[in-house]
Amino acid sequence: MDQPTPRLRPLALGDLLDGVFRIYRNNFLTLIAIVAVLQVPLLVAQILLDTLLGVRGVQGFAELTEALQGFNPQFDSFNDLPLGAIIPYIIGAIAISLVQALFVQQLVQGALAIAVADTYLGRPVTIGGAYQRVLPHLLSLLGAALLLGLV
Repeated sequence: MDQPTPRLRPLALGDLLDGVFRIYRNNFLTLIAIVAVLQVPLLVAQILLDTLLGVRGVQGFAELTEALQGFNPQFDSFNDLPLGAIIPYIIGAIAISLVQALFVQQLVQGALAIAVADTYLGRPVTIGGAYQRVLPHLLSLLGAALLLGLV
C-alpha cells in the first residue's frame, strides 16, 4: 500500500516550503514532462515560423519602417506600403500566441495542479492521467483565465 494520506492541517511557512520542494524533487521529471508535452510542439511551431518567415518578416519590417518615414496618409495609399512580407509572419505569431495563452497555458497549469495534488495525497501520477482529468475542465480554466485578465 502507498503512503497514508497526509492529514490536512494548517502549515507553517517552513512546513509548506518543505512540502513544495519535496514534491518537486520527488516528481521533477514527471512535472517537466507534463509541461513539455504541450510546450515543445508549440516551440517547434514557433521555430518553424521563424525559420520559414522570420527573415522575410524582419526585412519587411525594415522596408515598412523606411516607407513610413516618407508616408503621408492624406496623399499616399496604404496599398503602397510593403506589408506583404510581414503580414503572414504577424498572423502566424498571433495564432501561436493565442494557442499558447488560451489553451496550452491553461491545460498545463491544470495538469500540474492535478499532478501536485495527487502527489500530495499519495496517489500515482501519470502525464496522460493528469491531462485526461484536466480536459473536461478546460472551459472553466479558460473562463478563470479570462476573468483574471480582466482584473
